[in-house]
Amino acid sequence: MRWLQERLSAGAEPNVRQRLRQYERRERIILWTGAGLGGLIALFAAIEFSRESDLPAWLLPIVPLLIIVSGGFAAAARIRFESAAELLTRGIADQTFAEDDYLPDDLLGWPIFAEFTYVWHVRLAGLAGLALAGMVVWSAVIGPEPTESVAPPTDPTAIMNTATPTTTPLDGLTGDAGCSHSVDQTDALLLLHFQNGLIPTLPCPENGDVNGNGTTNSIDAALILQFTSGLISNLPP
Repeated sequence: MRWLQERLSAGAEPNVRQRLRQYERRERIILWTGAGLGGLIALFAAIEFSRESDLPAWLLPIVPLLIIVSGGFAAAARIRFESAAELLTRGIADQTFAEDDYLPDDLLGWPIFAEFTYVWHVRLAGLAGLALAGMVVWSAVIGPEPTESVAPPTDPTAIMNTATPTTTPLDGLTGDAGCSHSVDQTDALLLLHFQNGLIPTLPCPENGDVNGNGTTNSIDAALILQFTSGLISNLPP
């Protein structure tokens, strides 16, 4: 019957135990939605690496940007809720108040910044899921129709007299973490996979440190996404 008493007293001033449970519920939701973001990253990687359909260029950076921003909001919200819960737990340990006592005036207010970042974390995670669902629909239903290509006739004498061209691999291309000799959204996704421990290493780790601060993280991925979407003209040297 304890849960019923909490429901009936929801409109009244909460006690310490009720407020701690509210904070714990917020933290659990953040953990579950954070795990959902990991699933979205894996699904986005499967769609992007398959290359089975020509997705619009404007659609590709949306999901990684939403995931990055939502993850940042989740981290900020969890830190604030944990800090608020720590104050109550410390007060109980110090016997400043008991679990059944009403909240003291200085701890009565709800952490506004934590709630703001929590709400936007959930919203952006939902938007990322909707955008990814749109990409799946596009890949499965609205993808480009297959086209037949006709090879032009070749001249045997021209083939014999033409030297075979050689290509020189591009080394040290900033942002090319996948060693594909180009910088695109795939490199940003590889950086996110590496940061979250989904892959043990990068094909070209020396190219992943875009801002040159000595580490490879989501900031480098965000710079690559801004570059590929035209928000910035070039990457840092």
